[in-house]
Parts: sequence; structure tokens; C-alpha cells
Amino acid sequence: PIKTIFNPHLDGAVSIDMSPDAMFLVTLSSPDRDGLQEVALWEWTVDHEGPLYSSTCPQLQPPEALNGPEAKFQETEAEPQPLEFVKFNQHNVVEFVTTGPDQITFWSWETRTLEHQTPPRISKADFGARVGDFTHTAYLPGTTRAVSGTTAGNLVMWDTASAGPGHEAGQPLEAKTTVHSDTISR
Repeated sequence: PIKTIFNPHLDGAVSIDMSPDAMFLVTLSSPDRDGLQEVALWEWTVDHEGPLYSSTCPQLQPPEALNGPEAKFQETEAEPQPLEFVKFNQHNVVEFVTTGPDQITFWSWETRTLEHQTPPRISKADFGARVGDFTHTAYLPGTTRAVSGTTAGNLVMWDTASAGPGHEAGQPLEAKTTVHSDTISR
């Protein structure tokens, strides 16, 4: 092997992706006993121990904690599910996305720190039909958009445009919920 990263996460990794320039790896941990997950960005071509950046993944609030405007985004009564998938933007190595059945989180390390934006859960009311669990998310070439597929056959489009050069570190990236949804026909 060229390089081995032993124990990238204490509880193991559920997903990994390599940047399009082959300089970086991003890993997504398995949930720990408290249900927390971590993302880590590795500059694997450099003789360096440990990740370049790492962060605990944001968690959606459990249904019983939701009240007020957030409650409208609750599609089911189930507890939030672990994230399962991580994917680099193939056209911008400083962006990646994590996907779980009920959560999408967009990440950027453009400011030399990991920033993220997690759009609220979407509901049946947003589409007039069941949305389904998210399966994978991919960035669309040449745009600030990404698309997520669902188990119900829907495609959910997101706009991931950041706030730009004046964007303060630690402030969430701007993400608009749904641009369009289509059901896939067989």
C-alpha cells in the first residue's frame, strides 16, 4: 500500500470518497454510542498524521423536540437516522455532501475550516405526496446545485450557493430547500 490510515474514526467509517484531483479523502464515521457521527478530510498524499479537518455532523432534532415552524418539516414520527453516504463535488474539491435517509448536509472547507448547512426536513406538504428517504446526492456540473434521489422515486434539487467572499467563518452556507421534484417513471 502507498499509505494506510489506521482507525480514521473510533467507531469505524461507513463511507469514503476521493476528491477529483486525487489529493483528498473524506470519510464519514459510523454513529458512536450517542448517535453522533463525524466527517474527516484527509490530505492523504502528505506525510501527516490525522485529518486536515474534522467535525461532528449536525443532528436533526427528534420529532418530540420539534415545535413551532420546524414541526412542519417532520415527515414521520421516526427518530433521525444516521448518515450513510459522503460525496465530493466533482467540480470543486472544497465541497462535499453527506446524505442520510432524512438529512442532507452540504460542507465546504473553502475558508480553511469546515462549514456546513443542513436544510430542514421536507414534508409531504412540500410536494403533495410522500418524499421518501434520501439515498444519494450528487452535484450538478457547472452549477451551484445538487440533486438527491429518494426511495419514493423523487429527485430533490438543492441550490448550495455560498454567501460569497464576505461570508464569515462559522456562519452556515445558504441552502434553499427544493427547487423541483420529479417522480421517476419506469
